[in-house]
Amino acid sequence: MKGKSKRNLIAKISGITIGIVLVLGISYAVFRTSDIAEKTNRINTADFNVVIDNESDEGISLTNIFPQTDQAGVKNQAYTFSVSNYGTISAKYTLSLQIDQEATLDPSLIKYQLKEDGRVLAIENLKNKTTDSEGNTLYTLDIDVVAARDKKSHQRNYELILWLDYNATTEQASNKTFSAVARIDAEQISYNEHILSAYTYDQTSCIAGDESTCQKTFCYLDNTCSSGTIINYQVNDTTERTFYVLKDQGSTMTLLDSENLLTSEWGKSNNGPSNALPALEKATSNWTYVNDQTYTLGETVFGSDNPYTGCNRYSCTSNIYTWPERTGKARMIAIQELIDLGCATSSCPSWIRGGYWTLSGSGVSGAWFIPENGGLNNSSSNNGKGVRAVVVINK
Repeated sequence: MKGKSKRNLIAKISGITIGIVLVLGISYAVFRTSDIAEKTNRINTADFNVVIDNESDEGISLTNIFPQTDQAGVKNQAYTFSVSNYGTISAKYTLSLQIDQEATLDPSLIKYQLKEDGRVLAIENLKNKTTDSEGNTLYTLDIDVVAARDKKSHQRNYELILWLDYNATTEQASNKTFSAVARIDAEQISYNEHILSAYTYDQTSCIAGDESTCQKTFCYLDNTCSSGTIINYQVNDTTERTFYVLKDQGSTMTLLDSENLLTSEWGKSNNGPSNALPALEKATSNWTYVNDQTYTLGETVFGSDNPYTGCNRYSCTSNIYTWPERTGKARMIAIQELIDLGCATSSCPSWIRGGYWTLSGSGVSGAWFIPENGGLNNSSSNNGKGVRAVVVINK
């Protein structure tokens, strides 16, 4: 043994000053590597480089202003910038306003509109106050993730507008000034970088994931995604689709497509979905960023109960058909999974509905499907109905 080498590297973080009022604050990531070998070993560590860039020329400064309504305030000039990841490590970051220590106006009287990639995230007063280790006062604006460079989601683009709350009194606002700096604090994370965004499902305010009232979630980072969580996912280099979480399994998630991918006859009940399932497998064969699923129809348990392919609505007691082991990028949903989601005791959750086939047969010539409204229903298996993908992805 000729020698022993140990290396400790503190990654360098590049920071830039934006105009006169926007600065970058970021945490340091520490990498440690060690190796023992007969020959000299070279270890190339990843780099951590998350920055604010693409900033507009003017900063954020409010002096001698008057209270404004929201309708008027959102017409103020926007400060634009990006949070970009030029490193090889993905990051979770917090975007904040750091209040100037000489500011005399109560920050809670400041209202703001924040857009991310053209989407309005908030129109509200500054809140979520925190203090950093140096005593600086921060107000959180957004929390998000940026993938490593060369990934689609490596950059987030922001527009920030500030104004004085219309309800501010003369006593509160007279002869006061406000100034702040925008700041990000980032930390390295590991996650599936093809997860573009995730939102908490709400049947009144967030159904499709594109409503302005949707609330972000990062449940995929801590294995807490509940059924119905909306996941925007990049299935291959050119295609993005929106899914709902069926089950969070820790390192993986099983997802249901939010839209029917195609229309097809089911097949024959005693022979299985011989038209619908092969058509689905063909349509998803180029979904390179979803996992292969290997299963045996009639033996593999998809829900929490049994593997049977023959069902009497909410009870599956035998195999109408069996198929040998097969592998595909997507499959159809089984009634047992729907029972786990509550379809057996009431109508299916609204995010499940959509007029598409299940894997489960009904009698000699029928099959079960999920209608546009309500719970399960059966139909002649030679009718044309939607086919929707169930996929498994890593987190």
